[in-house]
Parts: sequence; C-alpha cells; structure tokens
Amino acid sequence: DVAAALEQVHQSLHIDTWLEVVPQIIARINLPDPTVRGSVHDLLFRIGREHPQVLIYPLTVAGKSSDTVRRDAAQAVLSRMITVYPELVNQGSLVSDELVRVAVLWHEEW
Repeated sequence: DVAAALEQVHQSLHIDTWLEVVPQIIARINLPDPTVRGSVHDLLFRIGREHPQVLIYPLTVAGKSSDTVRRDAAQAVLSRMITVYPELVNQGSLVSDELVRVAVLWHEEW
C-alpha cells in the first residue's frame, strides 16, 4: 500500500530532509488517489509547522491555479496552516497579490 509506505517514510525521516524537495512535493499536491493525496497534504502541513516560510508563497501561487483540483488542494493545506500561523499566511497572501499586481503592465490591463 503506497499510503502506508509514505507514512512510514514520513515518520522515519527528519522534517528538514524534505526541505530540498518541497517544489516536487507541491507539484504532486493534486494526485488523483485521495489516500496518497492526503498523505502528501499531511507531509506539507508537517513541513509548514516547522518551516512555514518555505511553503507560504508556493502554496499561495498554487492556490491561484486555473486547475480547480490543484487550487483546492493548495487552499486546503493553507487553511490548515492558517490555524497555526494566521498572520504569516495572510501576509504571504498579500505579498503574492501585490507581486502579481506590480508585474502586470498598465497596457496589459487595458
């Protein structure tokens, strides 16, 4: 069972081990299998509890995806993180919104 193997690996490795592969983990945030997807979400939440700065911006960006499953998955992890770090998540969202706003040229908006 893939989910059981993932859970065993999650428990045996120190959380800092996962930091270098966070982008790859976030790329798998919307896996079709609900059990494996839940395991990925749990891992991201564990990483976010210890190192929220690593996840806030990438999850905020994924939360704006045009793919609804990906967007919902990112927002689900962020909603769990907001229970632990409400101010940090809100500030990260604000930074993300402002970066998008200043990156769009005026003539592109019109």
